[in-house]
Amino acid sequence: MNARVSIANGLHRGGIELHQTVRSVRECLTHVINVAIFIAVAMWRSGTVKGSDIPISTMVLAGEVAAVIVSSAWTTLPQIMATERQDGTLLRLRGIPHATSAYVLAKTLHTSVIAVTSALALLFVGAGVNGSGLPHSAQGWMTLGWVLFLGLAAVVPIGTAIGASLPNARGAVALLMMPVFALMAVSGVFFPVTSMPSWLQTIAEIFPLKWLAQGIRSATMPDSALIAETGHSWQHWQTAGVLTAWAIAGFIIAPAILRGTTRRESGARLAAGQQPSQRSPQGSLR
Repeated sequence: MNARVSIANGLHRGGIELHQTVRSVRECLTHVINVAIFIAVAMWRSGTVKGSDIPISTMVLAGEVAAVIVSSAWTTLPQIMATERQDGTLLRLRGIPHATSAYVLAKTLHTSVIAVTSALALLFVGAGVNGSGLPHSAQGWMTLGWVLFLGLAAVVPIGTAIGASLPNARGAVALLMMPVFALMAVSGVFFPVTSMPSWLQTIAEIFPLKWLAQGIRSATMPDSALIAETGHSWQHWQTAGVLTAWAIAGFIIAPAILRGTTRRESGARLAAGQQPSQRSPQGSLR
């Protein structure tokens, strides 16, 4: 019964947040601009994948689909949660039964829908621009489906755990942008992962982005692109295993961290955290 209540409340809250996002012109425009930037970066890359006749822009576009999902979960979501921590949203969870699990589910739903919408827009627009980027068979679409599902399950709960740990939205930007972009650089998003030193490839394989990007490439690119993949294989079993492991860890860790954060919150701490933003440039309260 408790789980059923949490799921119902989480789905309801997630639906409300999605409705608010759709009605916000600013948020919608931000997502459109992000997709346009990723497409521009892909089209900027010229030439072919080494050892094949596949345009490298096709490989980059597939990797960027994974990057959109990870950046949504590990940069945008933590910023939103840090803001909600400052405005008292997390504090209010403390007095509501089963609220933390429902909150994590709502954030998972909201972020997943936004990320998938952006990813599909990137795929379809990319296909219209350079004639590639979409699965070419029913099996390819099935592969894309389970890779996106496991990828979202792997990264979104971790994003909520990160967001619950950050003190403010400004800190989220400063702390997360560079590590996430560095992870993109070594995970085969902008360059073939096999072009990296072996020790960087090993580091990349610890994180879900590398496997998410490889899984998406397996759905959207021909087997001739395997020349640029580790082991010259799509490694579907390894992809499923790593993403599932991250998903299990995330769904265990995120609610625990969120509960700890809400227990530490208090009205006095909230007021103290909001006080700096209420001061004028001269330091006096408005």
